[in-house]
Amino acid sequence: MKFVCAIDSYKGSLTSMQAGNAAKRGILRAFPDAEVTVMPIADGGEGTVETLAEGMDGEICTTSVTGPLGGAVESRFLVVDGGATCVMEMASAAGITLVKEGELDPLRATSYGVGETILAAAGKYRFAHSVGMPQFYNRHRRERDKRRRVRNASGPRSQICR
Repeated sequence: MKFVCAIDSYKGSLTSMQAGNAAKRGILRAFPDAEVTVMPIADGGEGTVETLAEGMDGEICTTSVTGPLGGAVESRFLVVDGGATCVMEMASAAGITLVKEGELDPLRATSYGVGETILAAAGKYRFAHSVGMPQFYNRHRRERDKRRRVRNASGPRSQICR
């Protein structure tokens, strides 16, 4: 029996390879003679650089950039094709996993580090930008808008601030 395990990462807990290998161990427990292949995958967000590095034989480079709340973070990008192409992961510069749960604040958050990462690679490589799902922005914008509706609902200014 043959199996292919292609599992995306579990944000903040397991990489694609770790999740795939965990599934492989479970399959082999149930079917000891099975042939199991683990294929890392990513949706463009967290883990994309590492996933592509495994499949494209690339080199992961890092650069220090401004994180989502202004502190320094290490942003990653992948260099492939003998240095001809660079793939950047937005999540490594401005992703939700870089912010502690109690500090999530979309009104203070910045994606400035994304530009700094692009600048670090600009001129050296042909560039591909991996965006993924802008979950930090979308999820917290909805929460902010909900708070504003509640706060603004008690007077003549009952409108959603944008």
